[in-house]
Amino acid sequence: MWAEGEEGPKLLSWALIGQPAAWIVGQPLVGAVAGVDWRWAWIAVPLGSSLAALLALAGRRPTPDGPLECDPTGLWGQPNVKSWAWGELAAFSAWAGTLVYAGAFFIESYGVSVGETGLILGVVAAAYLPGNYLGRRLLGSIKSPTLLLVFAVAASVGAAIFGGLRPGVVFSLVALSILAFFAGGRTITGAALGLRLAEGRRLAAMSVRTAMLQFGYLLGTAIGGVVLPVWGFAGVGLTFAGLFAVAGAVHLQKTTRATGLGYEKAGRYLRRDHTRV
Repeated sequence: MWAEGEEGPKLLSWALIGQPAAWIVGQPLVGAVAGVDWRWAWIAVPLGSSLAALLALAGRRPTPDGPLECDPTGLWGQPNVKSWAWGELAAFSAWAGTLVYAGAFFIESYGVSVGETGLILGVVAAAYLPGNYLGRRLLGSIKSPTLLLVFAVAASVGAAIFGGLRPGVVFSLVALSILAFFAGGRTITGAALGLRLAEGRRLAAMSVRTAMLQFGYLLGTAIGGVVLPVWGFAGVGLTFAGLFAVAGAVHLQKTTRATGLGYEKAGRYLRRDHTRV
């Protein structure tokens, strides 16, 4: 994220919609192909998308070399960055865990087919995009800690409703889509703040964020696997709601009290130059 001024949030936004865009295309495709044989899903999506990525990279122009600080080791000595990272881990665990078990939720709760489930998850992924856009627009006018708290609390409520209330497939689709909307806003807000808190070490900050994202998938999946057999989908929803709440509490309390740059100072910088990332 090396764009300056107002181009920064736009570049960050486009970078972060790559994953939900892949869900929008990939989930319905997996559902359609897996309805015939689940083995074909591996050929249709991972193999096909990998070949497309190779072709795209082959035509990419060379990137100019420049000084890049990618070692994240020193960042862990900064309490504000450390708190931000733990908050990101909690939020990513909640969101990733919800995604992992969402397909089983629709199939077991409503008896929908694999193909229909793929379409449902594609629609949910589409709701992530306007949340991403809203987060980008609000970065220049609202304190980032406040924005993170609002998105985290809203996602927490959404996760509890999605897991606990099942009056019909349309209701659950809307509930999960609203959750995806707030997750999209929370993700770009958290990423932008991490870049600012790293004080110029942007690549290192993104390496930390990527690690939290991947560990989040592992942790969220593991937690869901433990909770689901005991308390069902309602328990899974409440558990992930609690993780979203933890993420909000970490962002609000720990980092505002940390030394160094801190969230409040970062918020002033974010508002002043509209998230120079």
